[in-house]
Amino acid sequence: MKQILRKTLLVLLGGIFMNSAAWADTKLVGKEDNTNDFWAGALSDIYDIAPNKTLKLEFTSYIKAEGWNVWQAWVSQFWDLQEKNVFVRADGYGWQAEGKNTNPYNAETNTAGYDPASPWFSYNAANYPAGDAFHDALQEASVVYTFKRMNAEVIITQEVTKGSNTYKHEFVCFFGDGTRNLSVQLATDHSHIIIDNDKTTITDTDMPAIEGTLLGCLSQRGRFGAGVRGDFTLKANSTMTLHFKNYSSKFNNWSNWVLELQKGTDYLDMRCDNWGWGAYWAAASCTQSAGYWDNFAEKMDGADVVMSITRNGSHLLIVATHTPKVGDAFTQTYDYTNAALASGDILVRLLTDCSYLDLLPVRATISEYGWATFAGDFNLDFSKAATGLTAYAITGHDGAAITKSVVASIVPANTPLLLKGDANESYTIPIALTDGTAPAGNLLKAGTGANVSPESGKTKYALSVAGGEACFKKITDKRAIPAGKAYLEFNETIAAREFLGLDGDATGINEANSQKLTANSQYFDQQGRKVAQPTKGLYIVNGRKVILH
Repeated sequence: MKQILRKTLLVLLGGIFMNSAAWADTKLVGKEDNTNDFWAGALSDIYDIAPNKTLKLEFTSYIKAEGWNVWQAWVSQFWDLQEKNVFVRADGYGWQAEGKNTNPYNAETNTAGYDPASPWFSYNAANYPAGDAFHDALQEASVVYTFKRMNAEVIITQEVTKGSNTYKHEFVCFFGDGTRNLSVQLATDHSHIIIDNDKTTITDTDMPAIEGTLLGCLSQRGRFGAGVRGDFTLKANSTMTLHFKNYSSKFNNWSNWVLELQKGTDYLDMRCDNWGWGAYWAAASCTQSAGYWDNFAEKMDGADVVMSITRNGSHLLIVATHTPKVGDAFTQTYDYTNAALASGDILVRLLTDCSYLDLLPVRATISEYGWATFAGDFNLDFSKAATGLTAYAITGHDGAAITKSVVASIVPANTPLLLKGDANESYTIPIALTDGTAPAGNLLKAGTGANVSPESGKTKYALSVAGGEACFKKITDKRAIPAGKAYLEFNETIAAREFLGLDGDATGINEANSQKLTANSQYFDQQGRKVAQPTKGLYIVNGRKVILH
């Protein structure tokens, strides 16, 4: 095997710079008398496939009586040849180099003979007729071979047609992160094929639109737990809301989302079809709204799902509301109590089964003054946030205004930030499935809904408005900072500054505070109405803004 890999590596490296437009009109692969050994005859051209492209090859096959004396395809990711290549054989078998079978699928088309610990795999092996009929089916048969790339997934399909019969095999595998070119090359074993390169095409793959973060497998071939999954942490006495679109293969009623909760070695798995298992599963606790099963598969495909998971002491409540593309919304509810759920963290895992989910991004709304504080429930990727939104960590002050640094990366859940954008605009921020890094030296604190009070040796500020502009105002009495918002805390006392500007010194605020007031000064509110007995707040005095404390 290693000698074969080394030999073919030289062929591949020689073909890296090959211009695909130079393909021969027809290409003989193997010897016409079928005497060539495995990988010893002529090889096909090397076909490079860019990300999210589909290669289609058409050829006529000529084989001997032995079942494995057929054609093979080698799919490879350049420079990773010892880890990232797959051999697929025409008789429904194949292998991965050096025993590295990284295929995460256990799909309908990948089950026969599949062993994750082995480099060999089989796929739809029973689809061909057995014995001599197999030889007849492939002898002088027309073959359409496609290699469809969807992000990191490659769907390999061969359709063999002889007379009125067509046999179809399919295999799905992963290659890296889906961002690098792949190459395909065909070979033969005591057989030969004639490729009609006039019919060879490389076209754009019709990719599903993902608004947020993909969970599962775009090919929808991945059985329970396959592909990308979302792992989150749910604290005690808190609520997590997951909002996603569900896309079903419609293989079965359960070919949709699956929710898994884990606490230590105990767990709950709950399926969308009102069923589950595990230590925390109680069938009587799971209910559905009326009409749930009417045209169930059609309702689930493309359904908008809002799922809330609430822990209140030992009580667990899960409510999943589904809004199908057509028809009324329906719900699935799981209402359960167990003393073991009262404390500690719970792992929340969102999985799929022959389906995929579009985990929608969170939204942050900017105030009418162009600023907002924000702390999200999930790891968030600010490098992919909507255009026009800028996120900052606050690292200090210069005596008149805050000093801040831009955040354009993945940050952990509950990271407090200052956001800037267009007034009253809502911006999307994708949920990240990998851990982020908290901004260094960030002085913002996430709100919890509890009161924040003045504290000796510290100065705390909340986002506010004064003099017609946003600023941070010193907290001088108790106030609650809601969850999802943030406040600023310095480990020092800045008694002389009640306001800190956001983009440099808060000039308008300083001017308002510098006005000379007398007993005869007249006060007007911001609508121009005279105020006889002004209290705390912003007023117009002598044509200037004044803040009374």
